[in-house]
Amino acid sequence: MLRFEDVCPEEARRQVTCVRIGDDEDSSLPPGVYELSESFCADPVCDCRRALITISHQGRGPVATVSFGFDAASLPPWAEDDDNPFLDPFNPQSEHSPALLEAFEFLVSSPDCDYRELLEERYWSFKEAIGARFSRGSSRAGFSQLRWPGGDASPFASFDAGIVPTAKDREKRKRERRQARSSRRRNRKG
Repeated sequence: MLRFEDVCPEEARRQVTCVRIGDDEDSSLPPGVYELSESFCADPVCDCRRALITISHQGRGPVATVSFGFDAASLPPWAEDDDNPFLDPFNPQSEHSPALLEAFEFLVSSPDCDYRELLEERYWSFKEAIGARFSRGSSRAGFSQLRWPGGDASPFASFDAGIVPTAKDREKRKRERRQARSSRRRNRKG
């Protein structure tokens, strides 16, 4: 997982997600500003559709790390639908993590908030940027031939798979699938 702000710094600076808890609110959380920072899988061919959200409190650093899947198919094999989102057991947590998980659940499920859509947009921007770093002008390449910026060998050298398609490539594939379906229908009728 890499932080979104490290891969897409300009986009990350345009919109920072924060939650403010006031002194007068009935909450078990300490008052202040909580910043949400997203990380995504850096494997350019993986489409796990997962985000790791680090929630930091002003001056205290990370106080919770939440794992979130965009759909049921993106959950780990041991998780059930009602386990999404969940507190990530491998990352920093605090005594306030359960309350922050509840706040995050509200944030991604509220019809008045577009944070879930922002996460998905950032996921695709991130994947496109990661794919561009590894692309060598071909829609398929072996990872053993790819280099990270700076010339280091790819940490995914043991895999041989395609690069994540760009938005343009995804649209082209959609058109091709539609044309193929239309052609099959015409052939069945004719």
